[in-house]
Amino acid sequence: MAMSQATRAGVETRLAEKERTANRARGRAEGERAVVAEEVRDDAAIKRVARGMVRGLERHGEGTYSEIRKRVAGRDRKYLDAALERLEEAGSVEIVDNVIKLAAKC
Repeated sequence: MAMSQATRAGVETRLAEKERTANRARGRAEGERAVVAEEVRDDAAIKRVARGMVRGLERHGEGTYSEIRKRVAGRDRKYLDAALERLEEAGSVEIVDNVIKLAAKC
């Protein structure tokens, strides 16, 4: 009887350890998925803000950073700098003396 109880206890210990390891792996995978999902949402928001900035510049012409910021919805303001940086790197906008304007098209 003692041998059976010892064997059972050993098996239960190994099974519990295996389950803990699997839980940790699932937790890491869920965390990684959450990070990727957040990056995708942020990237989509930055693109949305950039498109809105271009539309606003087409409608209203050039503007200062402050003026452009006021045109961006509150929920999107945190993406403004990233969107502006992308537009500038792509050559879509120019910033001269703190004035943002659409880049001249060739």
